[in-house]
Amino acid sequence: DVATGGWVARAVMPHQSPKYLKGDPNGLQYILGPKSVERIVVVEDILSATKVRLAAEQAGEGDRVAAVALGGTHFDAAKLSHMLDLQRATIFPDPDTPGESAAASVRRRLQSVGVATEVLRLPTDAKHQQLAVIQQALFG
Repeated sequence: DVATGGWVARAVMPHQSPKYLKGDPNGLQYILGPKSVERIVVVEDILSATKVRLAAEQAGEGDRVAAVALGGTHFDAAKLSHMLDLQRATIFPDPDTPGESAAASVRRRLQSVGVATEVLRLPTDAKHQQLAVIQQALFG
């Protein structure tokens, strides 16, 4: 498995600002999985990426699927540049307004460079979801 990225720190109290501090030299916060895969699952945070990756491994899909954490909802040209060779992406947003907005943006940008995309919507984000539910949603 490949793990790349910088660091991330999160505020623990609701009134603290900024919510996140990041040190990320590569544009993506975190990538879990082989370097060459058939499919990536795009999530917002590192804990969700870890949960998706574990679900893939337990479903026997570990050599074909990687999980990517954006480190929030921002998706720019630097992040897109890491995904130009992909054939398929599943976007698994947090079920809130910023997550839905980010999913639409990521989908538009990936489709503009020829990546087939789908959006996976569940009642909670991946880090709070049971592995069996993630496996069923991603792999049937």
